[in-house]
Amino acid sequence: MVLHVLSAYLCAVLLASGLAKAVAPAEFARALERQRLVPKSLASPVSWILPVAEIAIALAVAFGVARPLVSGMTVSLFAMFFAVAVLLVIQGKGAECGCFGVIFREKVDAATLFRDACFLAIAATQLVLVLDAKPLPRAANLVTGALAVAIVVWVVLAVPMLRKLLWQRREGKNGISTTQPDAEASVAS
Repeated sequence: MVLHVLSAYLCAVLLASGLAKAVAPAEFARALERQRLVPKSLASPVSWILPVAEIAIALAVAFGVARPLVSGMTVSLFAMFFAVAVLLVIQGKGAECGCFGVIFREKVDAATLFRDACFLAIAATQLVLVLDAKPLPRAANLVTGALAVAIVVWVVLAVPMLRKLLWQRREGKNGISTTQPDAEASVAS
């Protein structure tokens, strides 16, 4: 059961990340250029290859294809993401992560390191469980895949709506004043 949950979670993260980058590869390429960790000439090819790899690995995880190999690839991918985040934090560039494409933009910081460390730990745990597990029936793989797709659909639908709601509140567009009552009272006097 734990293996199914971890597999579904990793599949959802990789699928969401890969799809978010794939819908706007030029944006992801610009994020890579700003990070300055790959030569500028490779930013565009990497912006196409990495999302395809993430989606392929996500689907392989979801449907139980070559579990030990794919789990090892998942750990390697998350280790690479963690290493990139560490380098960017050490260099203090304040670069945009590009981790989830245009869906969720963020600067690389300590929170990014913590998130990536958690993803890496989950992937490593999943690898240990895969190496220790008996082969799963095909139905279990389909349930894992369906759960992962449901998580991705929820993220794709919910995150933009939540961001819009939070932005509206910050800007005061939903009727909620963002100014302090004391400041308004002193201006009126």
